[in-house]
Amino acid sequence: MIKKISLALSLFTLISGASFGQEEEKRLKPSEGDWGFTFNLSGIVTDLKLNGNQDAIGNEILFDKHYLKDDLALRLGLGYNSNRQKTFRKDSLPGVSEVEFDSTYSHGALALSLGIEKHLDHLRRLDPYFGGELGLQFIGKEKITWNELIKESAGETTVEGERKI
Repeated sequence: MIKKISLALSLFTLISGASFGQEEEKRLKPSEGDWGFTFNLSGIVTDLKLNGNQDAIGNEILFDKHYLKDDLALRLGLGYNSNRQKTFRKDSLPGVSEVEFDSTYSHGALALSLGIEKHLDHLRRLDPYFGGELGLQFIGKEKITWNELIKESAGETTVEGERKI
C-alpha cells in the first residue's frame, strides 16, 4: 500500500514538473529602466558577512546601477566618511597634584564615482560584462586639538594646541 502511494506521488510530481516546465522562462536579470543597489556577500558557511561596497581607501560607499538598455548600465557611487574621536584623561603624578588632558581628532572623506557597464551575452543566469569607472576621492584635512591643564601646589599651567594635517 505504501509503495503504491509513493509511486503515485512520484508520478504526480513528475507530471506536474513537466507540465509547468513548458511555461515561458522568467527573466532573472535586470532590464531597461531597472534600478538596483549592490552589496557584497562574503565568507564561507560559518563566517558569512554582508557588507556594502568600499571606495579606493576602504570607506563604505552606496553603489547604484541604472539600466539604460537591457545590456547597458550606468553605475553611480557616493560615499561619505566622518571620523571624530574625543579623549579625556585625568592623572595624578608624584610632585604634581593633577594633570588633565583633553583632545579631539576629526577627519572626513567624500567619494564619488561614475561608470558604465556593457553586458556581453544574454545567458539565463550568468551576466558577464565589461566596463569602466571614474572615481573621485576628496580627503579632508585631519584636525587635532588638545588642552592640557597641570595643577601644582604653586599654581596651574594650561597648554592648548591645534594641528591640521
